Amino acid sequence: MNEAKAVVRWLAVTGLTVAIGLTGACSPKPAAEPTDTPTFPVSSETPSPEPTGPQPAAYDQFWTANQLAAVRMVERHQELIQAYYRGEMMYDGVPDLDPIYGVSAMTDWSEMIARVNQFAISGQSITGPGVVFTMWNVSSETTNADGAQQITVVTCADPSLVRVIDATGNDVTNPDRHQILETYTVQWVEEQSDWRVVLSRSEDTLC
Repeated sequence: MNEAKAVVRWLAVTGLTVAIGLTGACSPKPAAEPTDTPTFPVSSETPSPEPTGPQPAAYDQFWTANQLAAVRMVERHQELIQAYYRGEMMYDGVPDLDPIYGVSAMTDWSEMIARVNQFAISGQSITGPGVVFTMWNVSSETTNADGAQQITVVTCADPSLVRVIDATGNDVTNPDRHQILETYTVQWVEEQSDWRVVLSRSEDTLC
């Protein structure tokens, strides 16, 4: 009887010891210390080169919403003219003049149409990124004699990125060309509920 009790006591102690050993085996081990310091690839890219050629003038952060709208209309006016000069607005050899009324009004209509038609008849075209406006001088909003809201935009147009090609494919760009001063009168047109260029003038004046 005493031997039986001894065996039971031995089994109980042995089982407790095994349980403790298993519990200890499930405990997380501390993370191993890294043996090597990680390295990262060094970029071999070189900095982008500084832009070359004329750079567009930045907008003035102090312009009013109307001044900014007038400047953007001047840009649209110039972009449309250049689209005509590139031959992008031609249909069956004839310029599509309707888009002009989206940027121009009153006296500027006839002048712009005459310029487009004359260039088309010459058989010339232009290539390149286009004219770059390198300066802005924007007047405060005023009212003309007829009561229309009006803003005058003076800019410096740099044509150095434009090439003129004649009807035979030869480059006939004037080598003596230079930046010129351009003045735009932009008015609010009630019928279109938008600004339109009503007068544009190019001066053969260095900027």
